[in-house]
Amino acid sequence: MAAAAAGLTLLAALLIVPAPAVLARARWVSSEPRAALVLWQAVGLSAGLAAVGAGLAVSLRPLGPSLPAALARVLAGDLRVRLGPLHLVLLALALLLLVWLLGVTALSAARTWRVRRRHRELIDLVSTPGPTTSRVIDHPAAAAYCLPGGGSRVVVTTGALGLLSEAELDAVLAHEN
Repeated sequence: MAAAAAGLTLLAALLIVPAPAVLARARWVSSEPRAALVLWQAVGLSAGLAAVGAGLAVSLRPLGPSLPAALARVLAGDLRVRLGPLHLVLLALALLLLVWLLGVTALSAARTWRVRRRHRELIDLVSTPGPTTSRVIDHPAAAAYCLPGGGSRVVVTTGALGLLSEAELDAVLAHEN
């Protein structure tokens, strides 16, 4: 289990420090924002899980030869081998990190859903039904975008409607949908 803990610690360190710096300097992210966002989230998730796994592997080492074996022993209630104070502190830190990461994730998701819902409500208040299932906002600037999520909305401005031919508008709406 020591090798697993060392490997997870090294992985977490690499994903926390150099990986975000490399991603921040990458030139391709502006042309592929969705892929960059998914990669950024995957790096963050992997770093968090590696850090929690390393903490668990070190703290539960006295309970078994591997992390799954130690966790199985804990879940079965077989705690004949006692954890020392250092192991208990490391276990508490690993669990606190896990709770913190899950809490930040839940809070971020709740905020995102709330902001998107509020944005959809505001769009419904200031817009009128447009072509197909879109909503039209009276504004001279040309813009078209999609509000994702449950009850998604495609929003088009009157400025965009004035500039686009019917075929171009169909292409924009298809893209946003």
